[in-house]
Amino acid sequence: MSITSASGVAAYAVAVSMALANSSATADGWSRALGLTAAFSDNVNRDSNNPRSDIAYIGEVGLGYQRNTAALTADLDANYRYIGYARDTFGGQGYPGLAAIAELRILPERLSWHLEDVYGQVAPSPFGALNPQGDQDINYLTTGPTLTLPLGSLTAVNLTGEYANTYYSESDLDNRQLGGTVQLARRWGARRDLSLNYSRKKIDYDRDDLFQDYVIDKAFARLESTVRRTSFAIDAGSMSYEIDGARRSVPLLAVTAYRQVGTRARIGIDYFQGYSDSAEAFRLDRLGRASPTEQDVIVEAGPSRSKQASGFVSLGTPRLTAQLSIHYANDEFEQNHDSDRRSRGAAAEASLQISPRTALNAFGSIERFKERRLDDDVDDTFVGLGVLYQLTTYSTLDLKAVRFERDSTLGADFTEDRISLTWQYRKSTQLRPRTYNPFRGRGVPLPGAGRPGGAGDRA
Repeated sequence: MSITSASGVAAYAVAVSMALANSSATADGWSRALGLTAAFSDNVNRDSNNPRSDIAYIGEVGLGYQRNTAALTADLDANYRYIGYARDTFGGQGYPGLAAIAELRILPERLSWHLEDVYGQVAPSPFGALNPQGDQDINYLTTGPTLTLPLGSLTAVNLTGEYANTYYSESDLDNRQLGGTVQLARRWGARRDLSLNYSRKKIDYDRDDLFQDYVIDKAFARLESTVRRTSFAIDAGSMSYEIDGARRSVPLLAVTAYRQVGTRARIGIDYFQGYSDSAEAFRLDRLGRASPTEQDVIVEAGPSRSKQASGFVSLGTPRLTAQLSIHYANDEFEQNHDSDRRSRGAAAEASLQISPRTALNAFGSIERFKERRLDDDVDDTFVGLGVLYQLTTYSTLDLKAVRFERDSTLGADFTEDRISLTWQYRKSTQLRPRTYNPFRGRGVPLPGAGRPGGAGDRA
């Protein structure tokens, strides 16, 4: 069921939305978005020796749809972006994106079936490029049933089977995954859940002549809690990687925590240590964003020993909103150490409402990363200023000036100054923020994990 073209993505998105629209209950919400951008760049090809200026014309369209009934929970986010160039520095190109999540409750609180499909683009270190080099499409589909066997009023056994299919438009890494999970879950107090989990999945590459199949096992405990202003979830255990009869194990630790500080501030942390892979990194990033732009994902065979940490603090007042975030990531691939990469950075953004219709925005980030294959230390920095004007209830004008700068020990330096003007129309009806669980796939892929007898939100 892989989607192998832009037309396939569009057809799939339409089919999903029509199927949801034709169900018997009333939809929870719709969103419709349309955007037009003109962006001038003084170095669109990002070449310090031969910079070329050009004007990029960007058109974007998006559709969001949600439904929540006794039998079905569904969330669809489909978008399409097209970029053309006035001076034909590059050929025009389209970028489709899709994030579709659905859970069908066949027997309420006993048997459910989930489906999740994410489609988009990845590129190595795209750094906001208008025409990223080496980009390719990825489609990652997962589906399967969950059976809940209650053991009293507070305890249950959850059994999950899952099939996954990953498609890459350029690489030969297409693969299928088949796995299962056993979970013993117990409600511990009114707002705490504790579970013991074991899962196993086998990754089978289409090109057996190029890549070796392997198996990933996980055994861990999970604790979830929501108390007043604080919510957190912790996975702790072990993961193992088996190939050709050889097995390697690493500790598994995943922590996500958020706290509301007063009425205007919020802080959060996210930490993960264990095995990951290219498709899972893409999936987590795609579900955590609403943008169809390219994501910075290393496309490589086999799993990586991954350590990722991030934190943020945000502030919101009637006139001022601001956020500061930091992050760190280190990936060491089991099958190809040349793709190992380490990165760290920080980002900040602020918005000041200077009138009922006008806001001033400032934003920037800095990131340093190193890839083993290139033996290159790279520093990426960008800063920008913008003015956002509310034209009507549903439309805005956004004027931005941004400077990009890259410093590289191998001499791949460049600077780019860009000015853009964007008109955007967006209208939504009762649309909820996507319920996104970063533990889906890291710990155990179960709807209602740690909630005995409940279907819960799979996303």
